Amino acid sequence: MKSLENQLRTTSAIQESRISILFDRFSDDVRMIANRPNMKKQLALYAKNRDAESKNNLAKVLNELMGTIPVFHEISLVGINGEVLYSTDNSRIGKQIDSERFMAKSHKECGIIDTIKGKDNNTDIWFSCPLLMDDNLTGFVSAILDGNYLTDITGDYTGLGKTGETVLAKRDENGDALFIIPLRKNKNAAFVLKIPKDDTNTLITQALLKRQNVYSNYVDYTGAEVIGITRYIAQADWGAVVKIDKAEFMEPLVRLRNFLIISYIMLIGFILLTLVYLVKHITGPLTHLTKIATQISEGDISQRIEIKADGEIGILSTTFNNMLDRIKTMHTSIENKFTDLNAIINTLPGIFYLTDKEGKILMRNNNLMEVTGYSSEEINNMSVADFFIEDDKNCANKIFQKVIVTGRADHELLLATKDNKRIPYYFILSLVRQNEKVDIVFIGVDISERVQMENELEEFRQHLQELVGHKTLEIITINEQLEHEIKKRITNENELKEKEELLRLITDSLPVLIAYIDKETRYRFANKLYEDWFGYSNAEILGKRSREIVGQDYYESIVDNLIAALSGQMMQFDRSVRLRNGTLKVIAVKYIPHFDAKNGNVNGIFVMAHDITELKNTELALRESEERFRRIFEDSPIGIAITDSNDYFIKVNNTMCQMLGYTEDEFKTLSYHELTHREYLDEHNELVSKLKKAIIPAYKTEKYYVTKNGEVIWVNVIANLIRDEKGAVVYGIKMVENITHRKEMEKKITSYTEQLESLVHQRTLVLLDSLEKLRSHTNAIIQAMCTAVEARDPYTAGHQLRVSKLSCAIAEEMGLSDEQIQGVLLSSSIHDLGKIYVPSEILSRPGKLKTSEFNLIKEHSQIGYDILKGIDFSYPVAQIVLQHHERMDGSGYPFGLKGDEILLEARIICVSDVVEAMANHRPYRAALGVDKAMEEIAKSSGSLYDSDVVSACVSVFKNGFNFT
Repeated sequence: MKSLENQLRTTSAIQESRISILFDRFSDDVRMIANRPNMKKQLALYAKNRDAESKNNLAKVLNELMGTIPVFHEISLVGINGEVLYSTDNSRIGKQIDSERFMAKSHKECGIIDTIKGKDNNTDIWFSCPLLMDDNLTGFVSAILDGNYLTDITGDYTGLGKTGETVLAKRDENGDALFIIPLRKNKNAAFVLKIPKDDTNTLITQALLKRQNVYSNYVDYTGAEVIGITRYIAQADWGAVVKIDKAEFMEPLVRLRNFLIISYIMLIGFILLTLVYLVKHITGPLTHLTKIATQISEGDISQRIEIKADGEIGILSTTFNNMLDRIKTMHTSIENKFTDLNAIINTLPGIFYLTDKEGKILMRNNNLMEVTGYSSEEINNMSVADFFIEDDKNCANKIFQKVIVTGRADHELLLATKDNKRIPYYFILSLVRQNEKVDIVFIGVDISERVQMENELEEFRQHLQELVGHKTLEIITINEQLEHEIKKRITNENELKEKEELLRLITDSLPVLIAYIDKETRYRFANKLYEDWFGYSNAEILGKRSREIVGQDYYESIVDNLIAALSGQMMQFDRSVRLRNGTLKVIAVKYIPHFDAKNGNVNGIFVMAHDITELKNTELALRESEERFRRIFEDSPIGIAITDSNDYFIKVNNTMCQMLGYTEDEFKTLSYHELTHREYLDEHNELVSKLKKAIIPAYKTEKYYVTKNGEVIWVNVIANLIRDEKGAVVYGIKMVENITHRKEMEKKITSYTEQLESLVHQRTLVLLDSLEKLRSHTNAIIQAMCTAVEARDPYTAGHQLRVSKLSCAIAEEMGLSDEQIQGVLLSSSIHDLGKIYVPSEILSRPGKLKTSEFNLIKEHSQIGYDILKGIDFSYPVAQIVLQHHERMDGSGYPFGLKGDEILLEARIICVSDVVEAMANHRPYRAALGVDKAMEEIAKSSGSLYDSDVVSACVSVFKNGFNFT
């Protein structure tokens, strides 16, 4: 179980580290986009002008960025209100980003926002970075990354058997666990499969609760019992689980249990038969046999039983002697292996020692004495804390106690040598249990070079980060190590077996690939890490030649080193090797010849190796980053200069030289004071003083510079200082842009703008006058139409005017806009225009109309529409006139429209028409009054008439409306 837990811990730690590196890498790329001065400049122009030229320039910059950083398949620029100002995906321009998570996280820093389902239904990773101009937030950069970078990490099932896998999930809007990557058992799980937040028996729920532990009594998303380790990835608020089915892990244990039970039954049977035989044959030879057995049990395995007896006693004595011979052979074999163990420990590149739980040293390698300078006798009388400086002793004791409680620990400490040197070491501590006995293994690796490299890389990263906003990736060195068990004293047959197990446990616990090949290049030993890394089991490796395991190509590349090592030379080299699963890796290998102690011949080779693939990739990325930064500096379209603490130039780019006419060597004799025009010297000195005193973090200003030939130019200067850890100024960074042309254009634009504003004002006055005349003419035409209709039907004279008055009052009560009210006024004033084609005798007839006559009157809506449809009222007047006799239930005419199919304005005129008709006299009846009209529309509200319009109409009359 411990071995599996360690494998899961190691896998999860590696994957978490790789995910963190992925976040940092692409966060830096987004930051670099956000810090591009040309992009900021074009964005500011586009945000101000919104013209085609600015848009094209912005598109050109973004397309260049897409070419420079092709990993993002979409880059968008977002305003502070969430509007997409521009995007490489044209469909997103002008749309609103409605993600609260984006708006909340984008204000803080560059980094991951979320994982989303992409247009191809695959996982996408969403990054963003705030856009700052003059230290003010003006928007954000949004970038979408293909999620394959993530699945390449989680899809590596090496060492996880047939059922193991890595699971990643985030919280959805309800707090449930939403899976964000395809799974080994469910390729379509991403953004589909969920686990409820209250299902705490599922590992992924535990991970999202920020619990990081190993669990053996939980289930996965399929309900299967699993053994797994949970991780919480804070950067993205994700939960991660690395797990394997419990059934797969228990299968070999069940087979072993069954084998032991059968063996135990057979052993009991054999003992019972032996006892029966002994009871029947208790003689002198048995007494002698007992005496010899007692001597052997006391440790004297040189004894032999010399009984010349027939039958069972003779056979038993012969069998006993054979067992003794096998024990001697096993004893010799284990002692040889223990010798090999000591040889392997002494060839380790670091220090190694084994202590009991009180801190007493029980076993150590020679490197401990060589590094510390203490003798073997001195070390035997020392405790664990004695190897560390005074400040680290308390920390060392705490780590020692921690490993006793938790089973493992690791820490970086300063090792104190006898001659008071201080050497940084990375220590890995593992607890070893053998029955009731507890020991602790210490493995220390000298990290002096790594610490020095980290310091140098950090210094270099700080220098470059301020220039281009990029930082190098940190190198992940030593991962969590496997726990193992060691026991000191081996005095009987069980102890001999434990020594053999000890050899395997120690080598399996080491963070290196270890193997031993004989002079015929056959494998005689390989530790667990070596087996897992090359993808072979122990049974597949042992006895095979080297070329059969490492492959023909790799073997041909190392054969010269192999021959040299077999001739007695220690060899060290790096090579690329393709593993059994097809993965290409880079490995650092050391061959150490194993000399025969008697004759000095080489018996074989100790092979020690490290996977340095990530290190090589990091070195390559660093070189590419350095070259990219160099190109940015040299090829930048604006001037860039680095100055010392006194404002004298250290380095300038070509643009700076061309702008001011000086060579780079000439610049080194100048300071900014000599370039600045005298009008701006006081302002310049004040800004520099504030900057050096850290009153302001940086400054941006526009001023005059004087070139070498005396020409005065306008420049835009952005200045910042790089300080050391104590706050002292190391050097300054200045970015200078020649804006002379821009200033001249701004002056011209200001003049043009004033002229244009004057012209627009004049044209506006003319248009307003024309519009007023047009409205006057339109009202005159409408009034003429009303007069023509009422002339045909004098009895209903004033009907359209009254309907118009009531309709406008209802529209105002309903809160319609001024434009809508104007449309209601126009439409209601001529809603019965079509009656001009109905004979006047039918319109004024006092009696009941025939069906054919009523049908003729019903055509007036269509006739009115036909008259008006060709006139451009800038409002649907013709449609409103056509629909003013439609009813909400579809019982109206001419088309039987229902509900929202009828224009709101037509529904208003419909109610007004009914109320006015009932409240006033008609040729066929006397006036019924307003109260009866209110009863009618209230009774049919929602069926014939719009209920909102009816409510508004009732309110209008309650507020004192009348037709007069």
